[in-house]
Amino acid sequence: MALCLDNLKDIPFLDLVEFYCKWKIDLKKTPILITVHPKTKGSVAIGTYVYESFKCFSSLVEKYQLVFTKSNADTLGDLYSEQYKRLKDIYLEKHL
Repeated sequence: MALCLDNLKDIPFLDLVEFYCKWKIDLKKTPILITVHPKTKGSVAIGTYVYESFKCFSSLVEKYQLVFTKSNADTLGDLYSEQYKRLKDIYLEKHL
């Protein structure tokens, strides 16, 4: 057995409710893990990339649980992060 799997049977996994309480990720919906590494050259087009990716993810938010990784020090990575936070607000407004 691979070394990384030796103790897998001893890991106390969370049930769906515990997982949701800890991470706020609803595994009843199919999750999609999303990592965006923005283009680092030519910042003129970055606004377009942010807008287009936001449109794309907006079309998925109803059916899937979108899980975004946080931007590192990518060029204007915070701009992407702020737009993806808006998806949560839009979704919550529709479902409250």
